Amino acid sequence: MNMLSKNKDLNPKMFLLMTLISCVSLGVLISCSEKSGSGRGILIEASEQSITIPMIAWTTFNYSSTDICQVSSPGEITTKKGTRVEILDEATCSQTMINEETGESSTFSTGLSKIRFPSLNNTGNASSGTFNEVWALSSTIQITEERFSSIGRREQSSSDRNRERKERKAEIDAKNAQRQKR
Repeated sequence: MNMLSKNKDLNPKMFLLMTLISCVSLGVLISCSEKSGSGRGILIEASEQSITIPMIAWTTFNYSSTDICQVSSPGEITTKKGTRVEILDEATCSQTMINEETGESSTFSTGLSKIRFPSLNNTGNASSGTFNEVWALSSTIQITEERFSSIGRREQSSSDRNRERKERKAEIDAKNAQRQKR
């Protein structure tokens, strides 16, 4: 410190350097302290072309292409309508194929979202109870509260996302209808 006070040319440079380091450090601390995820929601019943979308979830899934997620029915976990969930992540697919043990498969025009919700033995205490973290069909989740990440703000409302999902579904249905005509 004594050296800094003797050299007056060094003081402004040192102050600027320390300010810059402090700002960068503060920015890194703030961005690292935020939880990832997109918000909270409630599990709802949904349907696609008058077919009820199953309210089940899986611990893992696979991509069969960049737009299609595949899940198998033996690992399914039943979810309950009205369950409050935290949305942790979203898969990049817009369609989900459920492969049955019988060899049959069902494809739905919805992606997968990773959700977290209290397990049956959780007493409501977030710090001491256990939670399920699973992948569920996105259309069975009604977003009630969004959380914004520091990387990029998702400024869409849930109704905008639902509209976009319906538009994507209509496009996929039109493509499927064209394929069936051939």
